[in-house]
Amino acid sequence: STAIPMPNRHMYLNPRLVEGAAGQLGSQRNEEVKKVLDILSRSKKRNPVLVGEGEPQAVVKELLRRIEKGDLGSEGVLKNLQVISIEKELPWEKNQIAEKMKELGGLIESRLNGNGGIILHLGDLKWLVEQPGGSYGGAGGVQRPQQQVVSEAGRAAVVEMGKLLTRCGENNSASKIWLIGTATCETYLRCQVYHPTMENDWDLQAVPIAPRSPMPGMFPRYVSLRSAYCLSFGGNDGYQNY
Repeated sequence: STAIPMPNRHMYLNPRLVEGAAGQLGSQRNEEVKKVLDILSRSKKRNPVLVGEGEPQAVVKELLRRIEKGDLGSEGVLKNLQVISIEKELPWEKNQIAEKMKELGGLIESRLNGNGGIILHLGDLKWLVEQPGGSYGGAGGVQRPQQQVVSEAGRAAVVEMGKLLTRCGENNSASKIWLIGTATCETYLRCQVYHPTMENDWDLQAVPIAPRSPMPGMFPRYVSLRSAYCLSFGGNDGYQNY
C-alpha cells in the first residue's frame, strides 16, 4: 500500500501568526539580555545565574555575542569586557582544584587592565553537583546514578572560587570580575542544598528564564507553572524585586 504523507503540522498556521511569534520571541530575548546586563551593573548580587529549561543557554549565547562584537559600548562599568570560559578547564580531581584556581587567578591578573573587566563563564552548573562517569559503586555494590552524586571536586571549586574572589577584592579588582552561569531549576536547587554558602560567597543572583510556548497562546498554563517554579529562586531580596 502507498503511504499517505502526513501534513506539516504548521501548514495551516497563519503566516502572520508565525511572523508575530518570531518577533515576540526576539523581543523577549532582548528583554532577558537587558535584565542580565542590569544585574551585571549592580554593586551587589551582580553575578547572574540564568535558571530554566533550555532557554538560559540561548540568552547567555546572545549576551556573549554582543560582548564579543563590542555592542555594549565603550562607556560604563561593562566596557571592554573579556570572557574566560572555565567550565571545561577545571579538573575533576579534588586535589587539582586549588592549583587550577591559582593558575586562573594569574590569568585574570594578566588580562586585567585599567579599561576593562573579565567575565568568568561557568557554563552549566551541573558540574558542581554531579560526578562524571554516569554511576559508581555505592555501599553493598549498589550502583548510584550520576545525579545522586555530589562531586568532591565541585565542593572544592566552590571553596576555591570564593577564595579567588576574596583575593581579587583585596587587590581592588573584584569590581572588574563577573561570574555568569546557567542551570536547570533542579540543578540550582541542588547547588543551594549542597553548597549553601555559594550564593553569598560568589555574590550570585538567580535569574529565572521562563520556557517558551511554541506559539503565542499555546500551553499558557504550562508556561505559567514553570515560570512560577523558577521564580521561587528569587526570594524576597532577589530577582522578584529586580
